[in-house]
Amino acid sequence: MPVKNLENVSDKQLKDSYELETAVNQNKQDLKSKGFDIDSGFKKEQPKEEDLSNTYRGIKEISYQDKGTTADPELTYKGQKINYHDLEDSLWEAFKDERGGLTEEEQHWGENKNMLSPEVEDEFNEYVKEHYQEYADNLVTDLSDLDEDRHDDYFSLKQALGEELSNPRTARYDDRIIETDDGDYLVLTDEEADEYARESVENIIDDIGLESFTPNFQEWILDNAFDKDKFADLIDEMKEDYEGEEDTQEWLESMKDDPRRYFSEMGYEDKDIFKNYSDYFDKDKIIDEVISEDGRAMQIASYDFNEIELPNGKFAYRIN
Repeated sequence: MPVKNLENVSDKQLKDSYELETAVNQNKQDLKSKGFDIDSGFKKEQPKEEDLSNTYRGIKEISYQDKGTTADPELTYKGQKINYHDLEDSLWEAFKDERGGLTEEEQHWGENKNMLSPEVEDEFNEYVKEHYQEYADNLVTDLSDLDEDRHDDYFSLKQALGEELSNPRTARYDDRIIETDDGDYLVLTDEEADEYARESVENIIDDIGLESFTPNFQEWILDNAFDKDKFADLIDEMKEDYEGEEDTQEWLESMKDDPRRYFSEMGYEDKDIFKNYSDYFDKDKIIDEVISEDGRAMQIASYDFNEIELPNGKFAYRIN
């Protein structure tokens, strides 16, 4: 209570004023401790404590997933799965070595003698927080040379193969290729695989011709992929060149529906037909038949001709 002249104030008034001021100050302290802003009159919003319950020993960089009694707990570090005991055991052995071992009492504590002493447990927790990174890094694959958008392909490929693929990296000439020290894999969507296989067959046809196929398949091509309508138009054009020569025109007319017989009687070998009448063949039909008979992997997976279906819905083909 502010006063201007203490001479006019009784001892009781001074005492009451002091007690009131003390009570107000105490009340302010109580309010502050409960999170209130004294100046504004509003309670301050308290920061929420970070939930570390699903982390490995309170380390937020490593998530923890309990797999029950049928499997070891699973940790996730830098987006990769690692086994709980692989990390825990490595750190524990290093901790014991650095500490110089444990006494019997420290290692077998509690009513059933099956726990660490609380002091050692706290000590180990602090050690883990200081040293986990160097040990966890040894349990994950270095993906620094692999494009980030190919990480999922890499993990799916590892899962499908059930084995490690060391030193993964993106091929400089095609970012769909994952190169590793254990083999190189081309990873494609279903649509990309169809297109890649078709391009591969088309390149064979363009580079070395239809005669590069087996004799049996050459027979199929001549019987099923030769454009007979286009050949019939050719016959009509040829007949015009022999106007007035009825025997020749009749013979040509009889050949319209049987191009194989025409070429045979004209002395053509199959390779001559493929070479001189290449534009009479339905390339798309031939490509469809090749892929239908052999599969896509024969055109893509040059190393082992196998197609690997990945968990992420894509397909992988080993090319080296």
